[in-house]
Amino acid sequence: MPAFLSLIPLKDWLYGGAIIALLIGFLCFIRHERAIGEAKVIASDQKAVAAQVERDQAVQAVASVATQLAQVNYEHTIASPSVSGVAPINCVRHDSRGNGAVPAPAAGNGSGKNGPVSGSGDTPGAIAVSGPPAPDLATELVTIGRNADAQIKALQDIVAALRSEMENSNAPGK
Repeated sequence: MPAFLSLIPLKDWLYGGAIIALLIGFLCFIRHERAIGEAKVIASDQKAVAAQVERDQAVQAVASVATQLAQVNYEHTIASPSVSGVAPINCVRHDSRGNGAVPAPAAGNGSGKNGPVSGSGDTPGAIAVSGPPAPDLATELVTIGRNADAQIKALQDIVAALRSEMENSNAPGK
């Protein structure tokens, strides 16, 4: 074998060594550049996560403020006077013992208009009332209705605020 190597001139050995050195240098360069690329990807991921956390905190703060405003609006609505006047209806409680006035329909007077219904025992066809007069529940029903309306309005405000925040946070370019 040494005789065979003696046939290869020194210049070929130098070219072969230079080629091997360049290949090793090129592989080291590629490895170094890949490490730098991975570091950039990790840094960009961390930056994106930090921006998303900041955006989530901002959305959460706005949602909290919107919820507090809706709660104040709800409390203000509930605190407002329940009935501004007497309700135009008379709701009475009726049980199986006959307590409570349930007037029968009045007979027509021929003119197309019905006569007055008083609900007393003197009116023909009315059910007799025994005991104290039945309470007027209309005011209580109106108060319950207003409270329910205020709750629905407050919930609708919360839903609208959350929906707009979701739309704004998912908008392109943010």
